[in-house]
Amino acid sequence: KEPTATVDGIEFDNDIIIEPSASISPNPSDNYAKIEATTENDVHLKECYLTVRVKVDNPNPISIDVKDIEFDIYGDGDKYLGHGVKYNQHIGKSGNTSISIRVKVKNKEALENIVKLTKNDKITIKVSGTATIKEIKEIGLSEMEIPFNKQQVKEIPPILKKLKKLGKLIPENPHV
Repeated sequence: KEPTATVDGIEFDNDIIIEPSASISPNPSDNYAKIEATTENDVHLKECYLTVRVKVDNPNPISIDVKDIEFDIYGDGDKYLGHGVKYNQHIGKSGNTSISIRVKVKNKEALENIVKLTKNDKITIKVSGTATIKEIKEIGLSEMEIPFNKQQVKEIPPILKKLKKLGKLIPENPHV
């Protein structure tokens, strides 16, 4: 039987980098994060991270090896946000394994896309890619690419909500 690959989840990480350095703490009174910096007007988004979980299902009675898992992430269908890749993953026999891949979103265009595409503090994120399974001679399975696609509507993290509210998500002269 042929293995399958599906996107098991897409999440914004809490690891969000803003400039200049600022301490960030929860502020439950307004459901936004509190940013403490010299002045909030100096704060802007530098980078953020998304974690994509890809589940590889192996229905075979022997273990398999995944050569690579590679994908692109888009906002609202066609606005590029980032690229993820992970190499050399071992999948046990007759089961499935969820593999987490962290992707840094840091170039100016991708960060602007997150801002522009966010509606009501939510963004539609699409992941499209392939998992390449190494050849399995014992069962006569050639190396194969398994495509996967998934689209999810995700809420942006509280710190991004706060920066968006301030109108400071993207610096005017970014060094990114």
